[in-house]
Amino acid sequence: MSTDVFQLTRLPFGRAIKVLRTGLAPKDFDTVAKALQIRSDVLAEKLGISVRTLRYQRSKKTLSPENSEKLFRAARVHEEARKVFTSDAAVSQWLVSPAPALGGRVPLELLDTDIGAREVENVLQGIAYGNVM
Repeated sequence: MSTDVFQLTRLPFGRAIKVLRTGLAPKDFDTVAKALQIRSDVLAEKLGISVRTLRYQRSKKTLSPENSEKLFRAARVHEEARKVFTSDAAVSQWLVSPAPALGGRVPLELLDTDIGAREVENVLQGIAYGNVM
């Protein structure tokens, strides 16, 4: 059974881990890029995945577990941002703009590491609860 990457963010962690270890479908990469309103090659760069590796994994029909987890991280941040912002366009705009709560860093530039993504999620939660501007 195929699981959409955004559905995966809502699954119990044990099931999500199993899917990530098996590898996400390459089409999920395009789904996340489209939701973030950026090109797939730009998303790959921001996640620290070479375009060449992405092309190779597309031919293998699954992303590696490591790249699946990176993509999952971006999907997780998108889902958290959708709780705060009213549209994918607003999410995309926020992700590419310097955020004062992140020391002026661009949120999208922090998604290449889990700790960076977690900090972006913390800021989004702060915005949701009125604790961060």
